[in-house]
Amino acid sequence: MRTPRIAPSTLCGLCLLAGCASPPAPALPGAARTASREISASGSATVPLPPDHVSITVGVTTTGGPLASALSAHRAKVGAVVRAIKRRGVPPGSIDVARDGIGAIPFGGDAIASYRISSRIVVTLEGIDGADDVLRAATKAGVNQIGEVRYFASDRTEAEHEGLARAYRNARSKAELLASQSGGTLGGVLSVADGGGGRPVGGTLRSGVGPVIWGMGSPGSEEMTVSVSVTYALR
Repeated sequence: MRTPRIAPSTLCGLCLLAGCASPPAPALPGAARTASREISASGSATVPLPPDHVSITVGVTTTGGPLASALSAHRAKVGAVVRAIKRRGVPPGSIDVARDGIGAIPFGGDAIASYRISSRIVVTLEGIDGADDVLRAATKAGVNQIGEVRYFASDRTEAEHEGLARAYRNARSKAELLASQSGGTLGGVLSVADGGGGRPVGGTLRSGVGPVIWGMGSPGSEEMTVSVSVTYALR
């Protein structure tokens, strides 16, 4: 008697009925999750920087010839100015002297009539009350150029921290409004980025070339603007 042959398709059906099928593939991670929702907002704040230092830039120019004589006269003039500034109580480390250059003044053809020698002196004072006295003393000693008088804050860390806190509150306020308008509520913070702070602006009282004008008035003000970007979960 011949044994009946079972078709392959029938055999597969029997295996399935007997539980011989391969186990189902595992679900992909996150397949059952709902799409995440988030909301981002930026905030900024401008904070004042009360000045506690003042920087004074002055210049000394000497014209003469021959060159050796002009250089000697110029060094003597710069030295007199530096000594006058020191007598106002300014320490040597707060006085910076730099020679800007030497220029020749021609006199027909290749002849040189004289030389112009220039130096720049920068004085940094602690406090904001001594600029008038220093400028007066320097001018009497030989300064003939005034670059600028700049009042500034020597340390802006505290102001920057205050600005960041205010900028963060500004960003959260915007995010709460946007979340409310979208029909949701604000969740936890997902990320925070510091947008950085711009260079302090302001504080320069006057600049130019010419005689000193005494009674300079109140210091100019500086401000610093900082910003942050915050991303929240949206529920």
